[in-house]
Amino acid sequence: MTELKALQKDVTLLTTLFNSRESRQVCLEEVFRVRNRWHKRTTFAEFKKLAAQVHSGPLDKRIEKNWIRILIELTCAGDTRKKSMYSAAITNARKAGCGPSELSNFFKKKGGIAKAAYG
Repeated sequence: MTELKALQKDVTLLTTLFNSRESRQVCLEEVFRVRNRWHKRTTFAEFKKLAAQVHSGPLDKRIEKNWIRILIELTCAGDTRKKSMYSAAITNARKAGCGPSELSNFFKKKGGIAKAAYG
């Protein structure tokens, strides 16, 4: 499978999760897993190129600096603030040493996704 097709498959999976009735925590855990898989698979520059192809155009300069934010931008319907909050929450969990399976507990300890993102 080509890299582009693999990313398209991951984007489809994440989009389906975000559009389903799954909890946001489940969706964000999967974003975290996909991010880790791509981090091992390719360089960030290559990932950005692939993401731009999936996006069918250049990525917004505000989001193109972060693996997680790019994945959320490609897959989550919603406003910019919500996407930014999701990205910040996962990033803060990563900085705290959490893995994808620990994300839900991290959010509970912090008092929710918004508080995990912005304290």
